[in-house]
Amino acid sequence: MKVHIYARMMRAEIGVAKQLVAFEKGLRRHGLAPEVLMPGRAAPCDLAVTWGVKRRLEMRSGRRCLVLERGYLGDRVNVWTSAGYDGLNGFADFLNAGKDGERFEKHYGPDFLKPWKAKGNLVLIMGQVRGDASLRGENIEVWYRQVAERLLRAGHRVGFRPHPLYRSRIQNPKVEHLTGTLEEALRRAKWVVTYNSNSGVDAVVAGVPTVTYDRGSMAWPVTGHDPCVQPPRPDRTAWAHRMACCQWTMEELERGGTWEHLKGGME
Repeated sequence: MKVHIYARMMRAEIGVAKQLVAFEKGLRRHGLAPEVLMPGRAAPCDLAVTWGVKRRLEMRSGRRCLVLERGYLGDRVNVWTSAGYDGLNGFADFLNAGKDGERFEKHYGPDFLKPWKAKGNLVLIMGQVRGDASLRGENIEVWYRQVAERLLRAGHRVGFRPHPLYRSRIQNPKVEHLTGTLEEALRRAKWVVTYNSNSGVDAVVAGVPTVTYDRGSMAWPVTGHDPCVQPPRPDRTAWAHRMACCQWTMEELERGGTWEHLKGGME
């Protein structure tokens, strides 16, 4: 099988390259010989491997594309890396259908999902980074304003927490801007509204009912989809079990455990 990994650099100590370096080692442990190509040098292959989905030409160079990105549960910057075929987040194929709870229990345990909360004093809109690939062209600033106006007209008290890397604001004096930690913001929320931010996953894990707008959200199956309607509080067990099979540690990437799980997608 011909595998191309698209990366500007492959140094284990630099940024996202360390995940790609680890995954390359894992592929070699399975007897594969991936070739590393610079982005912009797309060439036909069986499997293309990319970080994120911005390199569309490179993604289309393979019969399938395996997209690596940050994970979803727990420390998604330093510990967990997601790996799914042919898309990002909820549009990817993680080969995780029908998974039992063994992996979730091993890494997270029974107390990871907090009980659903019933109280809060505002509906909290979560900020995202404008232009992020997951938004797929959505003008997120316009979306904030429209959602806030709907909630205010419905009589809700509205809060907004900007993304820590992108300090947006909703230009409405009736919207309270929260500047503390995510945990502090979630404690005040009676429910959360997000387009498709991973903060929706964080909220669901913390037991805060959540509304998501985009089917690409990883929290979509356990959330509501109308910001003015009290979101559901479903059983999150099966969802959590599937989520645990979307993401991998550096050791699993490097030792081949990630590819052991995913190789069936190429058969």
